[in-house]
Amino acid sequence: MTATGHRTRPIFVRRHHTPTPPASAPPPLTGFADGEHGILLARRLGGERALPTSEGNVILSLDRLRRHMLVCGATGAGKTETLLRIAWSIAKTTDTPVFYLDGKGDRDTAQRFTALMSDAGRTSRVFPNEPYDAWRGAPHEIQSRLMEIIDYATDGPATWYRDLAKTVLRLACEHPDGPPRNTNTLLARIDQEALAAAHPTSTALAALTKEQIRQVRLRYEAFFGQTRQTLNGTWAWEDTTAAYLILDSLALKEETAGLARLLFEDFAHYFTTRKPRHQHCLLIVDEFSALANGSGMAARIEQARGFNTALILAPQVTAGIGDPTETERITGSVETIICHRVNTPEPIITLAGTRKATEHSTHYTPDGATGEGSIRIQHQYKIDPNKVRALPPGHVYIINHGQAMRAHIQQAPNGRQELPQPPAADVPVDRADAANAVAADSAVTQLRF
Repeated sequence: MTATGHRTRPIFVRRHHTPTPPASAPPPLTGFADGEHGILLARRLGGERALPTSEGNVILSLDRLRRHMLVCGATGAGKTETLLRIAWSIAKTTDTPVFYLDGKGDRDTAQRFTALMSDAGRTSRVFPNEPYDAWRGAPHEIQSRLMEIIDYATDGPATWYRDLAKTVLRLACEHPDGPPRNTNTLLARIDQEALAAAHPTSTALAALTKEQIRQVRLRYEAFFGQTRQTLNGTWAWEDTTAAYLILDSLALKEETAGLARLLFEDFAHYFTTRKPRHQHCLLIVDEFSALANGSGMAARIEQARGFNTALILAPQVTAGIGDPTETERITGSVETIICHRVNTPEPIITLAGTRKATEHSTHYTPDGATGEGSIRIQHQYKIDPNKVRALPPGHVYIINHGQAMRAHIQQAPNGRQELPQPPAADVPVDRADAANAVAADSAVTQLRF
């Protein structure tokens, strides 16, 4: 109120506030479409509905993973990124154990894997930095595992050497003191006098000469000498929910293939016997060619689904799967194929089938076009091989049940975690002490999208 009696109006000052933008939520990791719930794998770019799709997101369910997957691609095409995306998403959203068997020996990928597993709340075991226990199971199971180390001939006169080794290993494993539980015990038993003391009435041993037994020991002495004590550890598949196994072909040379077959045979024993049948697990095999030259791989792959085990095989090209018979059986066992850029895509794109397309032709004479022509219906590949050769990194064709989709794989977060330090070279690892010598978890670099 003023002195003259007039009422004053309050003055309001309008203040302009810049609203604080809400923090962006991380993209979802799972989705639901066509009655299936699964991880978000990629963005659909075109083509058929090879996998369930919701709002442009391609969904991959655990049930489809159990029907196995083939991921192929040339170096630099993004194959490893696809594998890491699947591993991280599964670890982040389920309780499924995730294992990665790396035939390239890539420690950079191992650091990314361990960081992604840490982000998912899991601690990874890393082989060979942390020695693996390859000696679990009954005598005949250990014998079968040891037979995988050497690529013995399976037909022809050379199979005699396989039978010889099988007999010697059986005697060493079916020992009165139980099966061998470390390298040193096995090698000590592959000796004529030691075997005679353990099996005094064995007719099989009586048929073997000292030199034949020595030859068998020599082959395994060479292998275990190269791998040192890395197979005398304290952990195996059932002891962890995440593991990365590095097979270094530069360090191990020709022993790499034998080590890969041994680990895969032990994995088969794990999912058939040591793992609860109802529990799901996932094994990613990067550079499958290290395993492909062994016999019986296709049979193990066909067997895995019945034990809730999913396998992702990742060769660069289908030629890395094995011989023609094995390749046919394995490609027939996988349901989903993810194809990155490859220079020889024809064996892969045939799995997507063909479609009918019209082809036009024009008739010509020496004077030029006659104006006449013809049209015919012709089968053509659904996927143009030249387009596969030109795919940019991260872009793929997904093939499932004869349908083909083009998509862009979603990338996993980027980060690194230091690997556990391996034991000193040539220093035996005491199995009792090794359990107390597992390296502490290293700091994880912040994961970035």
